[in-house]
Amino acid sequence: MSVGDIGIHHDGQSDGWVHGMMASSIASAVATAGLVDGLAPLQWTVQVEGRDILITGTPTAETTHPVALCRAWAAVLELQECDYDDVEDVLAWNRAEGPWLLEISTRRL
Repeated sequence: MSVGDIGIHHDGQSDGWVHGMMASSIASAVATAGLVDGLAPLQWTVQVEGRDILITGTPTAETTHPVALCRAWAAVLELQECDYDDVEDVLAWNRAEGPWLLEISTRRL
């Protein structure tokens, strides 16, 4: 895994290196779970909004089979399918624990 495999979203509310370090650490930890199982990387973003923390994985531009890859990641991370947008043909899986929401979506950023 390289730094390029991890995306960091800055929400404008948290400034400085501490936010960047924490967001990068969270994204790295989640990304490692699938990479250990041999899955291709997803693009990870971390958003902090108030007390809520949203961690989102999406396929990279190079992903040739985004639905299959996202399903495999969702299985590894024990996420439940939660949404299907038939207009945009987008699937999503998620899991909430306290203020944390982990989500994988077939929508490319």
